[in-house]
Amino acid sequence: MAYKDLRTLMVQLDERGLLHRINREVDWNGELPAIMRHLYKQGPDGPAVLFEHVKDSKIPMLSGIMYGDEKYSMLFDTEPTLQAIVDHYHTNYENHIKPVLVENAPCQQNVVTGDDVDVTIWPSPRFSPEDGGRYIGTQNVTITADPDTGIQNCGIYRQMVMGKNMIGVNCEQHTGIHLTKNRAAGVVTPFASVIGPPPAVMVAAAGKPPFGVDELELAGGLAGEPIPVTKCLTNDLLVPADAEAILEGYILPDSDDWGLEGPFGEFHGHHNDMVPKKRPTVVVTCMTFRDDPIFLGTPPGVGPNELTYSGKISYLAANHAQLVRSGIPCVKAVNVTEMGCGSFVCVVQLSGKPPYKGVPQACMHSLFSFSNFPKIVVVVDDDIDIFDDGMVQWAIASRVQPHRDVMITPFNTWGCALDPSIPFSHRGHPNSTQSRMGIDATKYYKDDVVFSSLVQDTPEMIEHVKAIWGELGF
Repeated sequence: MAYKDLRTLMVQLDERGLLHRINREVDWNGELPAIMRHLYKQGPDGPAVLFEHVKDSKIPMLSGIMYGDEKYSMLFDTEPTLQAIVDHYHTNYENHIKPVLVENAPCQQNVVTGDDVDVTIWPSPRFSPEDGGRYIGTQNVTITADPDTGIQNCGIYRQMVMGKNMIGVNCEQHTGIHLTKNRAAGVVTPFASVIGPPPAVMVAAAGKPPFGVDELELAGGLAGEPIPVTKCLTNDLLVPADAEAILEGYILPDSDDWGLEGPFGEFHGHHNDMVPKKRPTVVVTCMTFRDDPIFLGTPPGVGPNELTYSGKISYLAANHAQLVRSGIPCVKAVNVTEMGCGSFVCVVQLSGKPPYKGVPQACMHSLFSFSNFPKIVVVVDDDIDIFDDGMVQWAIASRVQPHRDVMITPFNTWGCALDPSIPFSHRGHPNSTQSRMGIDATKYYKDDVVFSSLVQDTPEMIEHVKAIWGELGF
């Protein structure tokens, strides 16, 4: 059974020797994230970490559960290979299953309301010395609903502690659409922040399906069964019943009432803006949580790390589904590079010679229209391993003439407001714009250029060398 809550995953990690416990006190102010970043530098095969004693909190913090093939594969019980993970995602990405409503939800074993609400009990770290405060949300799933249709959206947006019952949220994209509609009507936006969600829900929330898709249904498809949900106690939102905790509340409609949020060191490794900005502000009306709750979070920064790895998986599946929906021929596979910040650089692999000229450019335009994250799209043939960055670079070096094969859009396409390369004057949601670049690194339809065969050994010779390798003294 693929569906599991965070605690089930922790047990499985522990059984495989992939959960490391630190029982000495660790400071939330810089020390904890520095430990995780140092661990990430050791490579993706290291363990997840449970910080059992975080300074100033009685609640432990878990980090690193989604970094690397083996740990990520445990989310859905696939084989511990990147290909198996990708295959599972592709197979189930659009096989949505509606959630099921349950009573006596574990996430509501404890209830705190009114003046007793205090979000500072959670071991929220300051992830970087330049951060504007402590961040309660780097892996929390935010839930809002479209006021017109009632369809919920799950997303992952950074959330900063602003006070006992206030958090600032940098919410754009689909949640931003909900907020914009409610602000136009002068009403609050019901809000829930899910701490320690079931892994399928967290993966789906990062998965970037089209607007109007309920990610709880996508999570059910990925898990192979309905996600148990329960209704919030102070609003009508449905939240994962097996989460560790829920912060319920509403976003204030008037920006004059918003607090200052940031700076924050983002997933791409830069601080977006060193000046705090007014951000959508949530008044937390209720906290519910399990007995002995566990806090979940991860430090952003220059990859590779948990955020770039998990982002890569989510975005490559979403981008591949978009190309399939578009009906573009010959699309074989998609990769999103981890060092492309897990989102900004996409590589598309075509199978065989396309039936007509312009297929690589069609892929570029389709992805540019689908999301504001793919900034650079490279299209290659099926003799290039798209998961080998070196081979992709080789294809660009040997098959591209910039005047012929590079397409750059005007600086007026939908931009990612978090992209640190965009001028400050163009980053503000909803007016963020950027340019995009597409690189046709394929062999076909390039005037009179004919690419000869690759220099490579026959499969038989490769097997022969493998067979005699031990005799050669290496």
